[in-house]
Amino acid sequence: MKKKTKQITAWIAVIVLILLYAATFLTAVWDFPGSDALFRSCLAASVGLPVLLWVYIWLFSKVKERRSGAVSEAFRDNAAPTEGAKILHPSEENDGTGKD
Repeated sequence: MKKKTKQITAWIAVIVLILLYAATFLTAVWDFPGSDALFRSCLAASVGLPVLLWVYIWLFSKVKERRSGAVSEAFRDNAAPTEGAKILHPSEENDGTGKD
């Protein structure tokens, strides 16, 4: 991901969290029907959303590392064929049965 995209995403996350904290504060201060349930929901989201975002970012980085590791292993310049593997040349015929 590009640096600018990361910065925009981070600013959006910060704004959403600030709005969520403001909503939590306002539901705690104002008394209206259903404010207790809304307060509990806002409070749970204030804790749960950052944790879920952190887990998502962590998993994304792990998947990205795994993919880049597999690609780098598959396309190494100095990778030798595995023991017992036969290197086929274009002049050799291969019927696809797996037999030599």
